[in-house]
Order: sequence, then structure tokens, then C-alpha cells
Amino acid sequence: SQASHDELHKLSGKMEGKALGKLADREEEIAREQEKRLLLLKKQILAREEEHEKETHQRLVLLREGLCDQKQKSLSRIQLKRSQLMRKLSNARERARPNSDRSGFLGACSTGFSKAMASPLRDGIVPSRDSEIRPELFVPTTYEGLLDLERSLGVCHMKLV
Repeated sequence: SQASHDELHKLSGKMEGKALGKLADREEEIAREQEKRLLLLKKQILAREEEHEKETHQRLVLLREGLCDQKQKSLSRIQLKRSQLMRKLSNARERARPNSDRSGFLGACSTGFSKAMASPLRDGIVPSRDSEIRPELFVPTTYEGLLDLERSLGVCHMKLV
């Protein structure tokens, strides 16, 4: 009975050793599988982070471009408003400036509708293109002719030498 008890003890030790060996092998296999899964998860996390980083970079690029476009639009609106205001200011200055060019006799003659230089006899009479204008020299030969010339010139007191 002692021998059977020792054999049983040896047998149970062997079985226990085999079970422990199988258990250790199983634990090593589980650890290897967990390591594989852990590496796979790390790769997936890194891939996801890279993808998110690329998307974030693209969003930032689009945002910057949008801000640049918005900045350009704002700048063009400001420049347009500035040019309009400068035109208004220039027109207001022009209106406020005294028209020294148009005052007096020369200003009256500067327009195409002026009658300041037209003689009363020829007002509205225009020679035709075909006719040739030949001014004739008027030399008074008589005393009465000389008096007529003086009257037409408006000379009141002319001394004859």
C-alpha cells in the first residue's frame, strides 16, 4: 500500500508536471498571440493617427487658402471703396476750386458757344467751303472816307499830322 501510494504520488507528480508543462506552453502561446494582437493594434493606431494627421493638414491648408481668399476679397473691397472715395474727393475738390479759367473774357471765349468775339454783322454767317476769303485793304482816299473809317473804329479824337 505504501508502494502504491508512492507510485500514485509519482504518477500524480508526473501528471502534474505534464499539466504544468502544457499550461506553461499554453500561457506562452497566449502571450505570443497577445503580442501579435498588440503589434497589430499599434500598427492600426499609427495608421489611423497618420490618416488623421493628413486630414488635419489638408483641412488647415484649405482653411489657410480660404483665409487668404477672404483676405484678398476684403483687400479688394477696401481698395475699391478707397478708389471710389478718392474719385468723390477729387470731384468735390474740383467743384470747390474757383474756376479762374472761365472767369473774364478769356473764360467766356473758351466755350464753343461764346459770342464774345463774333462781330454783330457776321453773327451766324459762315462762309461756304468753296468760297475763298480775300480780305481787301481799305485805304481811304477822301476825307469823308477817312471819317467813316474813324466812326467804324470808334475812335473819337484822332490827331492828324
